[in-house]
Amino acid sequence: MSQRFVGEVFRSTFKTVDKDVLHWFPGHMGKGLKQMQNKLKSVDCIIEVHDARIPFSGRNTEFKYKISGIKPHILVMNKVDLIPQEIIPQITQKLNKDCPNVVFTNCKNQKCKGIKSIFPLAQDLINNSDRFNRSNEEDFCIMIIGIPNVGKSSLVNSLRNRFLRKASAAPVGAVPGITRSVMNKIKMCEKPLFYMLDTPGILTPTIASTDVGLKLALCATIQDHLVGQIVR
Repeated sequence: MSQRFVGEVFRSTFKTVDKDVLHWFPGHMGKGLKQMQNKLKSVDCIIEVHDARIPFSGRNTEFKYKISGIKPHILVMNKVDLIPQEIIPQITQKLNKDCPNVVFTNCKNQKCKGIKSIFPLAQDLINNSDRFNRSNEEDFCIMIIGIPNVGKSSLVNSLRNRFLRKASAAPVGAVPGITRSVMNKIKMCEKPLFYMLDTPGILTPTIASTDVGLKLALCATIQDHLVGQIVR
């Protein structure tokens, strides 16, 4: 395997990301955002999933104004196993300025305390909110949102496995764009009765800067060929 890398010369500097990358917004994302807005009337709580490696970069600011701002909101920082554990309090403190409900998860670990805490926290937030047209409903419905490839579908599958002991219901992959439309309700928990809606990853139409674009590519939230390749 090491022979593959013989003769490779890796970049010591990075060229500026092409401006087209900073405006990369595939058609299914715009369609997906509209689908999500149309489903809001049947949703009680929003869970926004993001990559813990880039806690302050790349979150879709449009979510706050179009999706999560009008519903109880939980911010899940996934892939916590990939960051130094000692920096979690600092990240939490900074994120709490904008979002008081932050949970750190590792979907590969079924004993993860963060995963265990999500439904009790969601139920508490929903019970203390005005459910409007869903006030007489006995079940709870959560919508999962976030940018591509941060582990939304993995979180759905982990929660379903933990609380229902059921097999995976949402397709997952190592590249962005596996989920391309809002899925039907997925049963997650029996008591209390929870359902979830998995959604496609949605980036902002414009990436804030070249620096953010590179971070997103390194975390595979955008396809890395858009940023550049290893050169010989």
